[in-house]
Amino acid sequence: MNRRDFLTGSGFAVSAFTTPVTRWLVPADEAADVAGSRKQVGRADLEELRDAADEARRWDSKYGGGNWKADSVTVCLQERAAPLLRGSFTDEVGRDLFSVTSELSHLAGWTAFDVGQHDVAQRHFIQALRLARAGGDVELGCYVLTTMAMQSLLRGIPSEAVDMAQGAFERAKGHAAPRVLAFTKLIEARAHARERDARAASQALKAALTWNQQAAAMPSGVFARSVGMRLAIVGTAHLQGRDLDHGLDLGNRSVDILARVQSSRAKDNVREFNPALAPWRREPAVREFLHRTRTELGITV
Repeated sequence: MNRRDFLTGSGFAVSAFTTPVTRWLVPADEAADVAGSRKQVGRADLEELRDAADEARRWDSKYGGGNWKADSVTVCLQERAAPLLRGSFTDEVGRDLFSVTSELSHLAGWTAFDVGQHDVAQRHFIQALRLARAGGDVELGCYVLTTMAMQSLLRGIPSEAVDMAQGAFERAKGHAAPRVLAFTKLIEARAHARERDARAASQALKAALTWNQQAAAMPSGVFARSVGMRLAIVGTAHLQGRDLDHGLDLGNRSVDILARVQSSRAKDNVREFNPALAPWRREPAVREFLHRTRTELGITV
């Protein structure tokens, strides 16, 4: 929970995921016992942490991990959550405390991940997974593990990403919401695609779409980054299918949203969108779009 240790540790190493992932895949019989005697933790303390997590999630989703309030999550972890974990509490309060602290740690990792601080993000994700297990929160553990899989994928280790995504899905079936299961299968599909396994990627993507149809749509005003990234990804698919008009429309809508978001990861999706425009480089609308990505997002490719 010490901020200095998190910020001065070594770089990203996928091997660091091995032990916490293995432990998470084996169901815990009960929450870990870390209760002390300094403070009696109650529901009011949990509500304070939940409010902090909700606020951090809103800011991160709308403005990206580079927003000025990102540090508030790690401050909350160090100054509020850590002392509570050393307190006294009932089993029920303890499980909820582990769960909300896991959520805060995941959010801290997510904001670091979003701006390319992969070593800091990895340590927060590992901590979040351990806390989710201690709290018996299978859905949150699935989401954290899938995020870890995505990080491994983006760091060039798709085989590990496949294993983690599959493990997350199998452990969470019957426990996690459809949107979480859809996210897990989407990351698995991307990892298979990176390994050039078209059949496995297609099967995983089909499962992702099935779960996604059961999930509620996300409002762009609240989930700006997620919606902007999704538009860029779907737009790229339309361009690859030779549908310039539809693809370019989605691309412009993506830029409209992501121009207000500080996220290097989100901009990477637009950076991958641009090469798909190569067959139409001479078109005025394409030249205008590329100009927009240069001036509004700082993308030069």
